[in-house]
Amino acid sequence: METKTDNQILREFFQKANEDKEKQKNYHLKVLGLSHSTRVYENEQGYGSINILPRFDDYKRLYYKDIVTPINVTDEEYAKICEIHPLKTSIDDKIDSIADNCKTIKVASVFYIVWCILSIIIGLIYGILLLQ
Repeated sequence: METKTDNQILREFFQKANEDKEKQKNYHLKVLGLSHSTRVYENEQGYGSINILPRFDDYKRLYYKDIVTPINVTDEEYAKICEIHPLKTSIDDKIDSIADNCKTIKVASVFYIVWCILSIIIGLIYGILLLQ
């Protein structure tokens, strides 16, 4: 059984961290629209190796897959991009979504309470008028 040295373990750790950082950067650039889109049709080489659901082109009568690749940016350019549009993680998006839902529920609750109070007041006035 071969044991890894401390340097090998550390090198693998940094390599994985760099790969994860690069994936995150590519995702961020794609989300911001800083990317190129290439269409690959089913009769072209490499179509089968792309793990994206195909779409159908009615004009050419062929299935195709759109490949989105981010543009090349330097580290300085990416830092400026992050200053303008910081990368939101999926957790941030979920928190924002929950906060929006809470605001919606709060507004609906206030509307319902006001509607109930007005209904009671109108009912009382109508009842008083009927008794006279």
